[in-house]
Amino acid sequence: MNELYLFDPSTEPSADDGLLLSLEQDLQGLRWCGELPVMNMPPARKRVVGLGWRSLTGIVAAASLLVVGMLWLVQFTTQPSSPFRWNDLAGVIQVQEGWMVGASLDFDTLIETNAEDEIELSIADVGEVRLGPNGRLRIKPPLDAFGDGRFRLELLQGEMEVWVIAPARAFLVETPWFEVWDLGCQYRIEIDAIGNGEISVQLGAVQFVGGGQSIRLAPGDVLRLSQGRALTD
Repeated sequence: MNELYLFDPSTEPSADDGLLLSLEQDLQGLRWCGELPVMNMPPARKRVVGLGWRSLTGIVAAASLLVVGMLWLVQFTTQPSSPFRWNDLAGVIQVQEGWMVGASLDFDTLIETNAEDEIELSIADVGEVRLGPNGRLRIKPPLDAFGDGRFRLELLQGEMEVWVIAPARAFLVETPWFEVWDLGCQYRIEIDAIGNGEISVQLGAVQFVGGGQSIRLAPGDVLRLSQGRALTD
């Protein structure tokens, strides 16, 4: 058998290739004699990826963070209304134009009393403050509308009595020299124009902070002050 004939039909078959020649003759009618056909393939399609549950979860989480961020921005850029109101009090009170008993007093309002004046303020529903004669008091915006220093006053001069029932450190009294943090109590602060005076506690406790000093006062304690500093000797 001529094996070359299997790979090159131009060669002569051998005498032993009779069966091969007979088979080739039978299949002759099926031989393809033209050019090979070109396959007409459909155009390539772009893959469209659907949104799975993980993608949807990510979108929902991002939208939630955006909403929370917007609420946070509104909360901390919008100044809350003042919780301080002027109460009616027996005695002579010189009031500024436009003040009315029970009206809310705006932040940064300066209250001044003369030798015969006293004024009482209510602090939302957590307590009251009374400013005695020759006093100067400023209403301040909160340090934290929902936490420390939620209710804040600045005592510049005079005698002030405080009655507060509120979470610890929610009420803060500032002075040019020190701070007094309320821990839920009744107390009195008295200072003059140069920071001399005293702090006395009747109920609960307060924290004095200023000039590198931090002192906790309990009921019955009296802290003497000299030029804004606590006298501990």
